[in-house]
Amino acid sequence: MKPETIGVVNPFYQRVGEQYLARKANRGNDIEVPNVLPEEVKQAPLESSLVCSFLTGAMGESIHKTILDRYSHLDLDFHFLDKVKYNKQSQVVEGSNPFYVVAVNKLLSQYNARVATQADLEDNILKESIYPLRDKGYYVDTSLILKTTIHENDYLANDLANQARLQGFWGYTPANPLVIPLNQLELKFDEDSPYEVSFKLIDKAKLFYAPILSKSGTFYSEDVDEQTGLPKKADDGDRNLWARDTGLCRLRLDAGYFVPANIYVLHYSHPNGRIVIVQEKTK
Repeated sequence: MKPETIGVVNPFYQRVGEQYLARKANRGNDIEVPNVLPEEVKQAPLESSLVCSFLTGAMGESIHKTILDRYSHLDLDFHFLDKVKYNKQSQVVEGSNPFYVVAVNKLLSQYNARVATQADLEDNILKESIYPLRDKGYYVDTSLILKTTIHENDYLANDLANQARLQGFWGYTPANPLVIPLNQLELKFDEDSPYEVSFKLIDKAKLFYAPILSKSGTFYSEDVDEQTGLPKKADDGDRNLWARDTGLCRLRLDAGYFVPANIYVLHYSHPNGRIVIVQEKTK
């Protein structure tokens, strides 16, 4: 049985939303990013023994270069590629923000791979050899949280809210936030956006409501819902959950296994950010 936090899509609004997005795709300010990777990336398969791993090696380097080539002309003060780089010495992509993670996920989609969700990270949290978040101070962006369309990131919040309503998700409030996993998004060029890009929901996006993100608290790992990667309760524990009341914010798993759900600066990246990718198990 699915948890109560999972949203139910209204077929009517889903159909209307699909028609709307199809029309909007033809407008000049909604430019699809080509899904093409260099040949060297196509020749670098993921290791089948890994479920979760950092974005590293030849694939990491080529994906980073591809993203730079596509978006480097955006030279605003809050450029979303600032402080994200491929470290040739460690062979790891260092840095993370929601824009960059969405761009990476688009390139991974032609493989049997995607960026990790909050649930993926919680499921693999004890595999320190894969991503030692606690000891190294790393963080991993997983989702956006929509609470209101005013205050923080109002332009992007309104745009995502309109798309979410067309796919049947109407009920987001500060008390009932809507979680938008980053692997359910694509980027589109948008000259009206303060970032010159904005987010686009994929068709039939898998979103869910999470009342637990309405306020800050503490929880234990055993309190986490395996389907959402979020705690079922946050009234006691050794792990922190931080929330805010308004706007569009980031959700991530942080160093010390904390869960910040209150970071509204979407473009900022720190060298301790990491991109975690998941290879789907073949049947």
